[in-house]
Amino acid sequence: MNKKEINTFIKNVGLEIRKEREYRELSIKFMANAMNITKSYYAQLETTTNEKVSLYKYAKMTNIIGVPLYVILKRSASKPCNDANYVNLINYNVDELIDSVSYYLREVRLSKNITQKNIAKKLNITRQYYGHIETGKTKSISLYRYLEVTLILGVGLYEVIENAETYLFNKHKIQHTSIDIKEDNI
Repeated sequence: MNKKEINTFIKNVGLEIRKEREYRELSIKFMANAMNITKSYYAQLETTTNEKVSLYKYAKMTNIIGVPLYVILKRSASKPCNDANYVNLINYNVDELIDSVSYYLREVRLSKNITQKNIAKKLNITRQYYGHIETGKTKSISLYRYLEVTLILGVGLYEVIENAETYLFNKHKIQHTSIDIKEDNI
């Protein structure tokens, strides 16, 4: 992807989020309040091509709306997405999503025998900073940076997010099931 394609992708992410928000009849005011930001800043997030907006913010937006981030990313990359199962998405902690994404990035990197140092060099960042991406220590990593990492790894960003969200969905589904079983035994 070149710079123009990346900017188009980022803009499409915001537009897809806006479509979902409007479809669910959620106002900008509601979303801004839920995210604890101003209405004007929220509106900017839906229309920006800014490379510095964090994956965390996009995940928070989609979590509030109730649509998996991977669906938005897939649509934004003009990939067909016929996944009807996402309607039953259980809200998850966005910090957990970032941790899961970090875990999947590390797993992909290790499976391809690529070092953190090699990826950091291609990204023009330090190995330590890249290490923070893989450990999830820094929650403010931009969508753009995650996209760069997945391009280097040869995997789609939406695939990594889909794996992370599926993991969280199954984890929470199992937790809810075990709570139901405990209540039945009381």
